Formats: sequence, structure tokens, C-alpha cells
Amino acid sequence: MIIRKAFFLPFLLLLIFIGCASGQKTGEDIINEIKEGNIHLTLNEKKGSFSLFYLSNQQYAPLFNSAEPPASYTSISVDGKVSKLGEKNFRARLVNYGGYPEFIYESSTVTVTQTFTPVKTVNSSVVNGIMVTYTVQNSAEIDYSVGLRISIDTELGERRGLVPFYLDGLEISNETLVEKDSLNRSWVSRNDNVSLMGSIANPMDNSQKTPDYIHFANWKRLYSSSWNLRYSQGRSFRTDSAVCYFYEPAVLGSGESFVYTIFLTAEDDAGLYHIIKPVIKEPEIIIEPPPITQIPLIEDTVFRFNIRDIEQSAIIQAQLTGENADVLILLKLQDILNQFINGEIDLGEKDLMDIESAINRRR
Repeated sequence: MIIRKAFFLPFLLLLIFIGCASGQKTGEDIINEIKEGNIHLTLNEKKGSFSLFYLSNQQYAPLFNSAEPPASYTSISVDGKVSKLGEKNFRARLVNYGGYPEFIYESSTVTVTQTFTPVKTVNSSVVNGIMVTYTVQNSAEIDYSVGLRISIDTELGERRGLVPFYLDGLEISNETLVEKDSLNRSWVSRNDNVSLMGSIANPMDNSQKTPDYIHFANWKRLYSSSWNLRYSQGRSFRTDSAVCYFYEPAVLGSGESFVYTIFLTAEDDAGLYHIIKPVIKEPEIIIEPPPITQIPLIEDTVFRFNIRDIEQSAIIQAQLTGENADVLILLKLQDILNQFINGEIDLGEKDLMDIESAINRRR
């Protein structure tokens, strides 16, 4: 990236991803991928879905159903209307954030950003999982009731003789519901070669919203229900299991955001509550000399920034450090205003209005 030294933004130093990402086009599908450590993550823009693989015996094995990526999906409820992310009302768009891919799903009222961060658990020497962060923002001028549902089509424990799930070591062979006030920390699905461990609460931020409940059930039963599935205790999985996270609808004010995070990693005996934070990698800064034969236009000297980038970087930083995201956002905005007051940067009228609006939302 080429930038002028005088216009350098501190928050650009916050790159959360490790490794490298590449994109390729396959037919009509645009595929992006991240390979780091033992993890291979693929993102399909056309379907708005992702698949996760783990390196075992020198080949990547799927950690959940990858043959039918849409079988694992995320739904959003906006004032009782339920839509799947990636389908008609919330088409997926792949963008780069700090040089790495993320999904943006937009409607006329709500925008959802899905960010993927490689992580490693305490007993792993390399990256062995991902942190999936959903930022749901109300972009309308009125309040909405918004909820999120994340469904994962698990398959590792479905062969004869295997146990579909383990909940903190306890075998789960039939339909099970885990409430938000449960003391359980993680669930595991495994076969003889690989394992998938999922979080229940966020192991790096106790203040973040916990799922209202997690439902382990037959995949078809979950898939056929638009939102809530009536719990049938002890009902058989019928060799087709799935796990579903439910964040029940809550009031989301105009301009406000909800943040939901889940971790999907290889199994670790230490559990997810000992996640090692991702490495913060600083980009190379290249100074572009001013043109010799041309006087820069006045508009070229205006400091440019994006409020969404500042908010997103602060949210991610808060998840990694346990700090308050709103406080971090205000500190970043205050730093920009100080530079403006000191004559170090120029801000346009729209920039100042965006800053004022962002500050007012957090008063």
C-alpha cells in the first residue's frame, strides 16, 4: 500500500490476519481462501458460504459438510422477517479488509459484516482454527428487532460407533439444548482423523453477548425450521447431526451495532478458554514522494478515512484485549480530531459530520 506519511492512519496498523489469502474464479463462483498453519478456509461469494478444512496426514480434511456449503448457513431476523445471509435479501459481497477477505451482506435496513481471524489454542504451535465475528449494524433511521442464527452441518461423529458430540467431555448422542446460563464452555465433534471444537461463550471477551441457547439436533429438523425449533429432549439425530447457535431478537437502535463471535478450532484438551491471541502484524509503510512537475490539487491533501473501518478495527481490538470497543472508537476519533486541530491533517465537512455522528451514538 502506498500512502503519504502525513496522512498515515494509526488504525491501519491493526491487521488481524495471519498468513496469506488468495482469490480464484471457478465458473461463476468467486472463491477466496486463507491457508495458515493447519487451517484452510474457503469463502464462496456466490453462495455467501464458507468451508473449513484441517491438515491431517498431509491432506486437508473438512471439519463440517463441505460437499454442500449452503447446508451450513447464517440466518438473520429483522422485525420477525427471517432471511438467510447470501440469499435474495442479503446478497454476499467479498471485500478485502487489511488485505484479507470478509463477507458483507447488505439490505436496505441492516448490514452484516462477517470477519474471519485465524487463531491457535494454547496447546497448538500453529494456527488451528478461526474466530468468526458478525457485526450487525442498523443502517436505517428507525429501531429494529434483530437476531442471528448460525447453523453448522456437522458430520465427523456420524459414522457407526462414533459419538456425534461431546459437551465438555460428556457424550451427546441425542437432541440437546444448552441454555445461555450453562457452565459449559465448548463442544466437540470428532472422528478418527480430525476434530472440530466450537465455543459456547466468547473465551476472549466475557462481556460480549453469549448465545441465548445452542441446539444440537437432526440437521433436517433444524434446516426445515425458519427460526426456533421446538426442543424434543432425547430425540435421535438419525445419523445426520447439526449444531445451531441462537441469538434471539433484541432491539437494535438506529446506527447501532450488535457483535457476535464464535470460535471453530481443532480440539484442545485445554479448551477454548485458553485461546492464544492472533499475532498483530504491522504492514510495511512506503512513503510516496510528492510529484516534482505537478502541483498537487487542494483536494488531494484532504485526509480520507472511513468510519466503518475505524469502528471495525476497534471492535476487533476489543475482542483481543478485553477492552471496551466504544471507548477505543472514541479514543481513535479523538486522536484524529487532535491531528486536525494541530494542523497535521485536513478534514472535509463530511468527515467532521461522520465523526460527530459516531461520537453522538456513544454518548
